[in-house]
Amino acid sequence: MEDKIRIQINVAGRQYPIKVLFENEKYVREAAILIGKKINETEKNFAITDIQDILSLILIEIASELIFEKENNKLNNKLLEEKLDNLLKI
Repeated sequence: MEDKIRIQINVAGRQYPIKVLFENEKYVREAAILIGKKINETEKNFAITDIQDILSLILIEIASELIFEKENNKLNNKLLEEKLDNLLKI
């Protein structure tokens, strides 16, 4: 069983205690920092003050980036497999 550690992260001025795998702590903290930066950018660029609206826009942006990256990785994997198959036929 993998051990989890308890950490506190701050999102939109609120503290959240969460348990994460030790090796994932860095990524969770980086995600909280990214969200904070995106909150600031969204407040400046869209003149929106409601935190729920801001977080919803950020969620849509991050989720669409994730979906794009997944699709792009699938395409790249397919191209690599085809190239590998071609090399193996030589």
